[in-house]
Amino acid sequence: MTSMHSRIRSLATVFLLFPAALFADDPSTTSWVAMSTDPSVFDGSIIISEDGKKRSLTYSFVYDAQVINSNIDTPVPMQATTEACWIGDVPNEFAPSDALPVEVLFCERGDRAYWALLASGPRAARLPAWLELESWSSD
Repeated sequence: MTSMHSRIRSLATVFLLFPAALFADDPSTTSWVAMSTDPSVFDGSIIISEDGKKRSLTYSFVYDAQVINSNIDTPVPMQATTEACWIGDVPNEFAPSDALPVEVLFCERGDRAYWALLASGPRAARLPAWLELESWSSD
């Protein structure tokens, strides 16, 4: 039987990330949404919202049609790591025996955005490897 971590690492899932003013409650808030394009194998979404200099992360990860990790009601604050990158800690429900949290890393470069889900420890999953994501405008 293949473990979930090795299946996740072997996925060639493509994600789409775009500014989505349509998803924002406040017109001064910018949001980026990333969603899997292969829900039969792995499905997930992240929403990163910016309100001034503050950013927050909302996520929902699905595996084999079951939500395995979600924080829809309580967004995670993101901390700036550089001028263009932010990181947010996610409880490690992918491998609960590992004490360290999973991190969502989000970076912007020009009109493009990137994200990666990082885990540390001996059974670390990196989901996905750094992916370049398209930036969409609502204009």
